[in-house]
Amino acid sequence: MPTSNPAETGKPITRTGQGFDIDAGLLADAFALDAEEVRTLMRRGEIKSRLERGQDRDAGTFRLVFFHNDRRATFVVDDEGHLLRRTCFTLTDLMAAQSPGSPQ
Repeated sequence: MPTSNPAETGKPITRTGQGFDIDAGLLADAFALDAEEVRTLMRRGEIKSRLERGQDRDAGTFRLVFFHNDRRATFVVDDEGHLLRRTCFTLTDLMAAQSPGSPQ
């Protein structure tokens, strides 16, 4: 049976029966943490996640969204887990960019 564990496959994101597994190192980079800290925070439920399936023109893609404190990391992948796009930002930065009078 093929493995889907990112650490064993060498791929940072792999497809599973329930969704996707993501390498802790990828999240560590996004949240400026070390990988072990990411694992601990995930076990404690302090990093939240959401999986969204693309529809219409985004069919065949998935959006993996992770939240920790005021940071959000989003990974858009194809059906096999190949990373198509990644965005990371703080909600504070987003709110500042959207406030009236902020430089565009």
